[in-house]
Order: sequence, then structure tokens, then C-alpha cells
Amino acid sequence: MRISLFFLWLLHFLPLPWINRLGMVLGNLAYILASQRRQVTLTNLALCFPQWRQEDCQLVAKRHFQAFATHILSQGMAWFTPLDKMKQIVRYEHFEYLEEALKEGPVIILAPHFFGMDTGGICLAADVNLLSLYARHKNLKIDQQIQRHRLRWGRGKMFSRQDGIRPIVRDLKTGWAFYYHPDLDFGPKESIFVDFFTQQAATVPALSRLSKLSKAKVIPSYAHQDYANGHLTIRFYPAWDHYPSDDIKLDTRRMNAFIEERVLEKPELYLWSHKRFKTRPAGVASPYK
Repeated sequence: MRISLFFLWLLHFLPLPWINRLGMVLGNLAYILASQRRQVTLTNLALCFPQWRQEDCQLVAKRHFQAFATHILSQGMAWFTPLDKMKQIVRYEHFEYLEEALKEGPVIILAPHFFGMDTGGICLAADVNLLSLYARHKNLKIDQQIQRHRLRWGRGKMFSRQDGIRPIVRDLKTGWAFYYHPDLDFGPKESIFVDFFTQQAATVPALSRLSKLSKAKVIPSYAHQDYANGHLTIRFYPAWDHYPSDDIKLDTRRMNAFIEERVLEKPELYLWSHKRFKTRPAGVASPYK
């Protein structure tokens, strides 16, 4: 752990275009060596974009691995760079949508799994009282390090998935913003099947439920890294009208549709290496076998 932290600390001194070049080299290597994760990525792309040729899927998959490696190497910047320099790297687009919503009450920031999401959230926590959810690490020391660096400005709060939603709803009602990433496959227990591109994806419908319980507005966002040009952008969108509705499946489909639109802008930056379609409807075989 200490060696990893030291390595990230050293990397944060490098200009981001250098990090990007190094990430491309390591990403190309990972694409060759990480055969299982490569196959997951190619399978996901083939399922979601049946109109693409095999060569198209391979090209996006290679760029995905490059972006993923760059994202990992850039964590040193997110964890150790002083705030004034972070502000030069992380750019907000239409931050006024978030500011206006926070004046009126609690806010849930929908932040799908695009590379840049973590770094964007760390920077955002310097400007907004921010709640976030994370998967608790089995190693207590690693878990403490993750929390310490993600809460480096001293004004955010992190909850593990094991804590449930009660503390989040409680703090939301006091006017905090919740930086929420609900677009992974967490298994069948709390999920419903909703369209995601051409597939029925097991999707947690908690965004709609949390919005209803806390009376929070939903501000969609899109964080994406462009370290070749030395910056990262978080784009905010207007609060969703008529949300939540009385139809939780329709609400969850609205979330997936927003993610689809952003994926089409920069498909390589989405987390395709996650087994998004691991949980399948009854009678449908896993595509990863």
C-alpha cells in the first residue's frame, strides 16, 4: 500500500499530457495481457452496438483500456494536487444548474461511471457539501486511505453500501448534495430489468426512490477526462422535470437513456470492462461464459 501511494505521489508531479501518454502505453499492454477483462469489454460493446463491425468494437475497446490506465495513473493528481491547481485542471460546465437547485433544497447529482467521475467528485467536494457512496475495502488500512484522500477538503461525507440509505436521506434533507453512481450490476436482489441500449440490464431503481423520499431534485452530470489536453470536465444539466413519477421503471429507464446519450459522445470513456449484464432475466444465459 505504501509503495502504491508513493508511486501515485510521484506521478502527480508529471504534466497530465505525460500521464496520458504513459496511460496509453500501459493501456495497450493491459489490452493484450488482461484477456478476461478484454473479453468482457468486447462482449459488452457487441451486445450494445450490434450494428458495429468487429473492428469498431476492438478500436473502442483499445481506447477504453488506454483511458482506464490513464484514469488510474491520474489518481495521484486527484489525491495530492493542491486545490488551486486542481481548479485549473477540473472545469465545470453549467455549474449554475447545480447552484440553483441547491438554493431550493436537496439535490442528487447523477454521476454515471465515466472516467473522470472520481476526480471530479473530489474536486466538487471543495465547492459543495457532498455525500458519496463507496464499496468498503476489506483491508481496513486501504479503506482508511481511500476515505482520507477522497475527503481531503474536510467537508464531505462518505457512506459504505453496507450503511443503507437512511443516513443519506437524513443528510439530504438538511441540504446536502448526493454524488450518486447507480449504473452498475449489483445483482438481482434490489434491481429491476430496464433497457440499456439493446439489452435488458439489471438496474438499481434507487435514484427514483431516493428522490421521492428526500424530495431531492436530480441534476444529471457527465464527468470526462481529456488529459491529452490537460483537463477534466464536469458538465451539469438542468434538473429533471416531473421526476420522480409514479412509475419507477419509467424513471429508471430515463436514467439509462441519459447515460446512453453520454456514451454515444465518447464511448471509450464508459466503464465497459464491468460485467454490466452479469445478472440476466430468467432463462437467459450469461453472455460472459
